[in-house]
Amino acid sequence: MTTDLNAVIKAKRKAREAELPATAPAKASTGKAASPAGDRWQTCNQFVDVIAPWLTLAERAVWFVLFRHARGGVVETTARTLATAADIDKETASLALKAFEAVGLVWPIWKSTDRSRSSKYGMHHRPGECLAKVLKRRAPK
Repeated sequence: MTTDLNAVIKAKRKAREAELPATAPAKASTGKAASPAGDRWQTCNQFVDVIAPWLTLAERAVWFVLFRHARGGVVETTARTLATAADIDKETASLALKAFEAVGLVWPIWKSTDRSRSSKYGMHHRPGECLAKVLKRRAPK
């Protein structure tokens, strides 16, 4: 009876795999489908290990607020919201955003011209790839 059950399970698995679209994400070594935006823990660890030592405390705080609110690699926010969450002033949050744009950690998808509306930014899911540009900007503190 267990061999019949195993055969049924294998048949269902093959049928499910046949139904997957051709553009399905590749499977990671864990057997789970790979996320198009990357693994959030991997992104966070790479930022902490590679990029964070080269940033100011305010810039680190702003990046973590952006990271916390990002969904699928996209975050919608205002400089005032970032400043409040990171406990810094609005100008410092704006400067951090501009610095992140300059090195490629974030990029604008849509920038609001109205101060009361939020802007939308894409976040780099492999921040370590931006290290060369970060290094050109400053030395570690």
